[in-house]
Amino acid sequence: MNKVSQVKSSIHKERWLSIIKECQSSGMTIRAWCKQNNIKEATYYMPMTAHTFPELLTTLTIQSLAIPYPEEGH
Repeated sequence: MNKVSQVKSSIHKERWLSIIKECQSSGMTIRAWCKQNNIKEATYYMPMTAHTFPELLTTLTIQSLAIPYPEEGH
């Protein structure tokens, strides 16, 4: 990869890392955040595929699978 490609890749990666962090800090589910920000959910996950930036997967919090803990006595 030449220097220009490396810089472009780094900028793209930082942009998506920023988007992921913004989503996580919102307290919303990924689905709700994407809808509010007019981003297709598939587009949100695309940079985290093995073919693009797999290291971004380590920044994910599994928000959309969160299951509330049942209250005692119920």
